[in-house]
Amino acid sequence: MGALGGNVGGGEPASERHTARRAALCLALCCLLVAGVSPPNGYSQAPARPKRVLILYTNSEQSPVNVGIDRGFRNVLESERAFNIEYFAEYLESDRFLGERQLQVLHDYLQKKYAALPIDVVVASSNASHAFLLTHRETLFPDAPLLFLSGAHLYKAAATGPGSTGISTYRDYRKRLDLALRLHPETEQVFIISGTLSRNGGIERTARNELKGYKPDVGITYLTDRSLDELVASVKQLPHRSVILYTWQQWRNEHGTVLEPADILGAIAPVASAPIYAMFASHVGSGVVGGEVFSDEGLGQRAAQLAVRILKGERARDIPVEVAPTTPTFDWRQVQRWGIEEDLLPPGSTIMFREPSVWQRYRWYIATASGIGALQAMLILALLIQRASRKRAEEKARVQQRELTHLSRVVTLGELTGTLAHEVVQPLSAILVNAHAARRLLDRDTLDREELQGALDDIVQADERATEVLGRVALALKKKNSVREELNLNDVVGETLKLSATTLKARSVSVTTFLAQDLPGIHGDRIELQQVLLNLILNACDAMGEVPAARRRLAIKTEYGADDMIRVSVTDLGKGISKELGDKIFNSFTTTKPNGLGLGLTISRTIIVAHRGQIWGERNDGDGATFTFCIPAMHSHIGNGRPKVAVGDTA
Repeated sequence: MGALGGNVGGGEPASERHTARRAALCLALCCLLVAGVSPPNGYSQAPARPKRVLILYTNSEQSPVNVGIDRGFRNVLESERAFNIEYFAEYLESDRFLGERQLQVLHDYLQKKYAALPIDVVVASSNASHAFLLTHRETLFPDAPLLFLSGAHLYKAAATGPGSTGISTYRDYRKRLDLALRLHPETEQVFIISGTLSRNGGIERTARNELKGYKPDVGITYLTDRSLDELVASVKQLPHRSVILYTWQQWRNEHGTVLEPADILGAIAPVASAPIYAMFASHVGSGVVGGEVFSDEGLGQRAAQLAVRILKGERARDIPVEVAPTTPTFDWRQVQRWGIEEDLLPPGSTIMFREPSVWQRYRWYIATASGIGALQAMLILALLIQRASRKRAEEKARVQQRELTHLSRVVTLGELTGTLAHEVVQPLSAILVNAHAARRLLDRDTLDREELQGALDDIVQADERATEVLGRVALALKKKNSVREELNLNDVVGETLKLSATTLKARSVSVTTFLAQDLPGIHGDRIELQQVLLNLILNACDAMGEVPAARRRLAIKTEYGADDMIRVSVTDLGKGISKELGDKIFNSFTTTKPNGLGLGLTISRTIIVAHRGQIWGERNDGDGATFTFCIPAMHSHIGNGRPKVAVGDTA
């Protein structure tokens, strides 16, 4: 808004009018605030700064303890709706980097990172992070209240400054041993396992101080900072009437890998000769019986609740330090393993992994299922017998089908006998002529080696031609099981035309081929597909038997469709397919030939269906018919083949 001032009306002094305007404006703003209406733009308030909480963990982010505390802490903060909270987590990473130099590096890093970012509450998650913050609090977060999760011995040092409070994670060794000895009253020896990466024996010293004079008739042995192999060997051979108290242990092996407490428990629990009791809920399920345990997630939740109280305005020093609660928690599997009576467990105990026996939970289901299973077994047996019988029948049918297919192939080739004989006679005659010529050349006084070589070459070529013809016939007549291989249908078309070339020429049928370029392969039997194509070609020749020789034209086309099917079509100019026959033409014993068996197209359809394809016949718009079969390509092929015309004339 503009400046207020100037004389307005009635001759009042300017200062009085200015004061009156300011009072009226203030009154208006108060009314707006009471009514919940935003003030004018010129007097709008800046958005409130978010509250910031930073928690400092001891080990790396993946540490199970850190994960549990972090999960509980975040759950509470995310449910807080009173104001916006920004959450930061930092890590000492003492399980990776040790020494004062590392702590100094971390101090310098935090000092630079948060120099311009005020922190409202700083949280220490353990003794180590608490000690670090006490040492560097003045240079890092001098104005932030401190909230700790650590031993009470550090709390006394934090009574100055902006204040501190927290949760004492006092381990109370006596309380935990009392519980173990109540469950094992005959115990004579207690073994306490502890260890840290720094190997400073701090846990053992605390335990020794607290357990001075504890039950003189019970011996206490400390297994401190032992390697994993040493621990395994020790717990295997503990004396009878012993118990183990597992406090905390981390170990860095010879490869530099840090073994977490759960890893160590996983190695020693299966071989331990005494029951193991623990101090943390996260260890229950790793082979320990249980005990009075802390919950990592529960500690995180309670710490977050205290942090929210501070963020809402309570002074940290006015909030009493709490003792971390423990809950008697047990693994039912270990309770049973060590023969502990359930009545001895403390009232209100949490029992995990309790599962009644399968029979107790499901006896009616088991009984019903057993009866149903017996019926199913009988049914399955009957089905197996039926299946075996069906397989024998199917195999018999397949054998008969192969016999029939072979017979059809023999019959089809029988129709080519005359023309095939002509193809063989030609090269044999050529061989004979060239042999006589060679003999005459040898009888001459002067031997013309070049002419003799030519005659011998002609003999070799004629022999190779005769061998090729006989080989094709022998291959087609050979009785064998179907052999699938990668084929190109253009090649099958070419081979079939070679086999039928003499017949086509004898019947004055000219052939035009339209073969698609870049045709993908198929998976099929070469001989069976040749049989199908040969049958279609001979049927077309028969259909054009009464057509003038000049119009006996046959077209064979291959193409690749968008549906990944390769089509082969044979088109003739014969008498076509009558309406009466239609699809019946593929039925057994259906034929239009005076001497035909009516099995050719039936067998062709069987072969194509076995290749996962289809075959059909259609009347042409003009004269003749077109028979087409399609077979799926072996794999996807980009782009359809474009037809390339290759004309073969057989007069």
